[in-house]
This record gives sequence, structure tokens and C-alpha cells, in this order.
Amino acid sequence: MLQDSRAVLDDQTVAFIENFGLLINDQGFPRSVGRLLGFLLICKPDYQSAEDLQNKLKLSSGAVSSGTNILKNIGLIKFVTFPGDRKFYYQLDS
Repeated sequence: MLQDSRAVLDDQTVAFIENFGLLINDQGFPRSVGRLLGFLLICKPDYQSAEDLQNKLKLSSGAVSSGTNILKNIGLIKFVTFPGDRKFYYQLDS
């Protein structure tokens, strides 16, 4: 059910995420918020742990924490959990 958080992103995916980060930054949000949102738009599975986000996007734990809180507060993402797993995961709130 849960995926390996060490997977490496390909160049095309990295370019999309970086461009999305710049787009969101132009709207007044931190670039890391855009990178998080861009990744959550295309990731498989559609949920990711904070550790996954840190590893795949090379962000600090603080950037992931503050970025996911911003995205949650504006209603773009939600927390999800799974029975038997103590982690919280983030996914788009549809």
C-alpha cells in the first residue's frame, strides 16, 4: 500500500514542480508551497507523508510543515491516515 520514499524524480517531473513553485511564488506564496502543491497534483500514490515530501522535494521539515499548513488552511489539501499506520499523509482535497 505505501510506497518507497527514496524514489528519485525524473527531470521532466522536477521541471514541472519547479515551474509550479515559481508560478505560486508569483502569487505571493513561498516557492516551497508551490512545489508541494505541484508535486501533490501529479504524485503516485496521491498521498504523501511529510518524510516523502522532504525526501522527494529536498525540503526541510520546517518548509514541509509550514507549507502543508498553508495549503490545508486554504482548503487545497487534507490529512489522511491508514489503519495500523501512525503517520499522517497529505493529499489534494477534492
